[in-house]
Amino acid sequence: MKNGLIIEEEAKNRNKLKNLLLQAYPEIITNECADYVGAYDAIKKTKYSIVLVDIGFQNGIGKDLIALIRKSSPDTYIIVCTTFDDDYHLLSALHAGAYGYLLKDISEDIFIRKLRGIINGDPPLSPGITRRLLRHYSSNDMQKSDKKNQHLSPRESEVLIYLAKGLSRKEIANLLNLTDSTIAGYIRDIYRSLDISCRAEAAIQACRMGLINPDKVH
Repeated sequence: MKNGLIIEEEAKNRNKLKNLLLQAYPEIITNECADYVGAYDAIKKTKYSIVLVDIGFQNGIGKDLIALIRKSSPDTYIIVCTTFDDDYHLLSALHAGAYGYLLKDISEDIFIRKLRGIINGDPPLSPGITRRLLRHYSSNDMQKSDKKNQHLSPRESEVLIYLAKGLSRKEIANLLNLTDSTIAGYIRDIYRSLDISCRAEAAIQACRMGLINPDKVH
């Protein structure tokens, strides 16, 4: 990770997130913002490798910030760091383009490990959140997901399964004896076909399609 942006209203929480990010990536250059205006200016000036953002701003613009970052910098890892453990905030963040969702009350060791996992293609989600997402979606809207499934080739379905299981792009390439760039192309096509933007949503779709068992996902 080259550089990181921390968007958090409370100074105490900003310092904590900064320290955790530095422990995960000691060489990273960090910047901090306490409000929407500062975050907007920072995003316009610099493209960040990773952004830690609190979705719980008092004026409710956390989701808008995520969408803005995703639009201006598609390759940025956007990680929500929040106290909200409800489906509304979780799903809103993922739909807006968040790559991960970490609760502030998890241990520092787990938080750091989740951040480090990004470089291996592991979406940083607090324990239990992925399984909850899968169970939520696996019992809803199956007809819609079946229709979407028809747009995936057998190879794309295979790649989707590996994505849902948390394998990195390199690991998938090795398993399928393909190049990293070829797998990257498959992932782009899968995201486009399923109208998704992150691995967490990929896992959800794989579950809804019946490609994986939600109880087997961590």
